[in-house]
Amino acid sequence: MGLSVSPTVVNLNGKVTVKGQLEYYDGGWHAFKNQVIYIIFRRKGTSTWYWAVKVTTSSSGRFTATVKDFEGSATWDADYEGNSTHLSTSPAGVYVRVRG
Repeated sequence: MGLSVSPTVVNLNGKVTVKGQLEYYDGGWHAFKNQVIYIIFRRKGTSTWYWAVKVTTSSSGRFTATVKDFEGSATWDADYEGNSTHLSTSPAGVYVRVRG
């Protein structure tokens, strides 16, 4: 799963946009449409992940969500929980620093 988070520095109560694409491999890479992706975050200095919003992948496997960075500096990520034929996946998260 590809992932991008922007911006990586926001003002207090700012917004971050999480984007990505979910694909599966079957003799080549294919878009994985209509799959639920959970946008999650972990506050700086903690080990607990929190769920912010869920989105569904488009016909091209892409997803996007813009959320208010309401918890301060945190690592943001996207999580696919898998299904009966595909394993779960979660790329490396992106740290977003909140100033202010």
